[in-house]
Amino acid sequence: FNDRPWPYIIPLDYVYVDDKLYFHFADYGKKVELFKKDPHVSVEVDRFNDDITDYESVTLMGTLAQVTDPGEKNRASRALLGTIESRGGARNVAARHGYEKLDLETLSSEGSMVLRLDVADYVALKSP
Repeated sequence: FNDRPWPYIIPLDYVYVDDKLYFHFADYGKKVELFKKDPHVSVEVDRFNDDITDYESVTLMGTLAQVTDPGEKNRASRALLGTIESRGGARNVAARHGYEKLDLETLSSEGSMVLRLDVADYVALKSP
């Protein structure tokens, strides 16, 4: 996120659906304030082994857009829940956002946002 005097960099839960990257935010906090002020972001996704001899990295530059279409939000929310639950993190993600549980109803609630990254450019790198 764009912040002054330095960028604001944070780890986020995400999912890739229908050639788009989606994120879930609770509707409060510094990242939401920065998103509302300037939706331009850079997102980095990495994959690497323990000794970093095999790696892939992509940095995507674009804008975040709040998903308001019910069908798109439902597809993205279901996929987000699936990836979070597959890693055993639903309870932790819920607690981090002040919820007792994380489910489709929670992701659809007024205090919850699903955002899509609309990519304008990218840079990618991988091990030889």
